[in-house]
Amino acid sequence: MHRLAFALLVLAACGTDNDQRPLTVQYATEAILAPTCGAAQCHSTFTQANGVVLDTVEGARPTLAALIRLDSNFFSTKDPTKVDFTLEPLIVWITQTDPFRRGIGRMPYDAPMPNADIKYLERYIQAGAPGAACDPAVRFACDNTNLVTCDADWSFGAPAIACLPPNATGCQGGGCVCGPDYGDCDADPSNGCELQLSTDTSCGGCTTKCMGDKHCAAFGQGHLCQCADGSDVCDATNAPNTCTPLNTVMHCGACGTQCTGTQTCKLVAGAQVCQ
Repeated sequence: MHRLAFALLVLAACGTDNDQRPLTVQYATEAILAPTCGAAQCHSTFTQANGVVLDTVEGARPTLAALIRLDSNFFSTKDPTKVDFTLEPLIVWITQTDPFRRGIGRMPYDAPMPNADIKYLERYIQAGAPGAACDPAVRFACDNTNLVTCDADWSFGAPAIACLPPNATGCQGGGCVCGPDYGDCDADPSNGCELQLSTDTSCGGCTTKCMGDKHCAAFGQGHLCQCADGSDVCDATNAPNTCTPLNTVMHCGACGTQCTGTQTCKLVAGAQVCQ
């Protein structure tokens, strides 16, 4: 009776835009993936080609949790709430030929997956891949820009932290992707990118300390230990952290630029020059 109900749902979805099939890992596996991809010679429990199992729900859960990517960088740049299926590995595998250049053709090998089933899988992924979104053995999972727990049923649980600017730019691989001036310096994903990397004790890196005369200052998109304006390191070998003023006759405007004779180092039009 269970299999008959699945068969009736499949028939009901054929040729219609009103697909009412349940978005569950059980249905996705038993009605779509097992018949098309879980054949004995391919991704069955017996063969496990490339470590992929798709003929049982128990085998499909870890496979789908690894294949389906719900990190923030797999969502559309035009609509950050929508998954970009041109990037989503599972959809790419079943719609393109050898997409990752591994010498492996489009899946399934024998015949293309019906468009209605591909659309179903897209809706299943967009719904958060219920029952195969994440691995409960892993502490946190990524749900777009949110770091969440993973429940025992392999579905997203409670939000743990929002990986949002300025501290973070999104979520990837079970942790926040830190912004240019922030770092996850305690290796604890539960508090995200907790440390700002723009101080003399953490300048551009968690353990990068500014020494001697140098102080932390903006550089490009982040921060770097630098000398103050009007000074520079003139002896990088013996005194790498000593900043020498560039307004003297020995170093006028730049390290090693010496004024001769009666010249002095003067500020002219915003620059130190010998005159």
